[in-house]
Amino acid sequence: MRSNVELLVVTGSEITLQAAIAASRTIPIVMLAINFDPIARGYVKSLARPGGNITGVVSLQTELAASKWSC
Repeated sequence: MRSNVELLVVTGSEITLQAAIAASRTIPIVMLAINFDPIARGYVKSLARPGGNITGVVSLQTELAASKWSC
């Protein structure tokens, strides 16, 4: 990773967040977590006060995810 990176923005599944964490534990990470709970998985303490270098929002689309697998 180049040394002048100031922020990582990740969107999508949990694997994208894991890749950003693997890239750096110090660069701030802003996530759009889709269909996983970063609090339950231990990435942040809470969305209001995440702690560490990760923050962002969560989009749980259980209705869409359930219909995808019921076909």
